[in-house]
Amino acid sequence: MRWPKFFVLVMALMGGAAPSAQMSTYDLGRKPSEEEIRALDLIAGPAGKELPPGKGTAKEGAAIFAKKCVACHGREGEGTKIAPRLVKLEPMHPFATTIWSFINTAMPRSIAELGLRDGTLSADEVYALTAFILYKNGIIQEGDVLDAKTLPRIQMPTRDRRLGGLMPRADGAKD
Repeated sequence: MRWPKFFVLVMALMGGAAPSAQMSTYDLGRKPSEEEIRALDLIAGPAGKELPPGKGTAKEGAAIFAKKCVACHGREGEGTKIAPRLVKLEPMHPFATTIWSFINTAMPRSIAELGLRDGTLSADEVYALTAFILYKNGIIQEGDVLDAKTLPRIQMPTRDRRLGGLMPRADGAKD
């Protein structure tokens, strides 16, 4: 007989917790503006709608890679003890925008403190580095220009054809 009374008491106390969780917030903080939210939204989806303006080629990316990436990833992108390989990747990401997003949000790293970013890259630099990686993996040509329109249309070798609905068509037409 004691358990039913105890259960009723617990339920009554928990029922009073819900309204108290909805009490005022004492005016701490503020709602972020649309611009602040957009600044934090750094991930580009498969269709590339979130990609910023900018452009780059593999040739431009090679110069940036030599300056900012060789120390960790090796001269040819073959990888080292502290960073993974970037060439002859198996399996490759199914979307080129995934590579762009990772470079944009996580690179470059500080050598001394690998967990910390060492500055940021401009959108043009990220497009160029993405082009360089795709070129080194034989997916695009050295002179191909990557930008917000061309990057999502790249046919990655590991992309399953069933994922096609997430991507814009190469001819620009709507499905």
